[in-house]
Amino acid sequence: MPVTNKPSVTTHQVGATVFFIYNNSPKQAVVEQTFSEVQDVNNDNTGEQVDTYYLKGYSEKFYNSQLATSKANLKTLFNNLVDAMP
Repeated sequence: MPVTNKPSVTTHQVGATVFFIYNNSPKQAVVEQTFSEVQDVNNDNTGEQVDTYYLKGYSEKFYNSQLATSKANLKTLFNNLVDAMP
């Protein structure tokens, strides 16, 4: 993504229900806040957007890679993580 100071729309919008693993249990919660940061770590005008989310009932931030849009997508995310283990 070219660096423009204008991040793309986040995957999960405020008010959306997301699914995730928390303390070894599947959970769901509503997105309360989103934050986007565009980083250019290689200083080559090619940015990488990092989205973080705050969920209702949780004080810590969550990253896009931790969240799924449905129970089925959460199962796929979990299975992919397990399959990636050595």
